[in-house]
Amino acid sequence: MSRVTFWKTTTAFAASFTAASWGLGLGDVSVQSYLNEPLRAELTLLEATDLDPADIRIGLASAQEFERLGIARSQFLNKVSFEVQASDTARLAVITTEQPLREPYLNFVVEARWPEWRLLREYTLRSEEHTSELQSQFRISYAVFCLKKK
Repeated sequence: MSRVTFWKTTTAFAASFTAASWGLGLGDVSVQSYLNEPLRAELTLLEATDLDPADIRIGLASAQEFERLGIARSQFLNKVSFEVQASDTARLAVITTEQPLREPYLNFVVEARWPEWRLLREYTLRSEEHTSELQSQFRISYAVFCLKKK
C-alpha cells in the first residue's frame, strides 16, 4: 500500500468516528467579553451529556504539547481558568481570567480528559474593542485531535 493511500485510508477511517463514539467533543468558543476586559468565553462540549461532569477535565494543554505543536504559549494563558458547567441538555466549559485581555488575538490549545481518553484542539479567539458584538474566530489554522487510552 502506498503512503498516500495509507494516509487517505487512515484519515477516512478516523473521520468516520463521531464524537459520540469517543464520548466527548470540543465545539466552538463563544467570546462574551471585550478587548481590555477580563476574558469570559464559553466552549461547547459536544456529546457530553452522558458523561458525569465530575469526570470531565478541561484545561490548557501542557507546555510540552504547545511546543510539540509549534504554538507559542502566551504568559497571559497562565492565569486562564476553566470550569465545566452542566445542565440537563448541555455541557459547557467556561473560560475566564481576572486580568484584562490586552491582545486582540489569543491562540491556545485546550486539553479535555475523561475516563480513558484525551483530546486536544487549538483555538484562536479574536476580540475587538469598537464593535457592539464580539467575534470569535472559528476558522482555525489547524486543529489537533489526539486520542489515547490511559
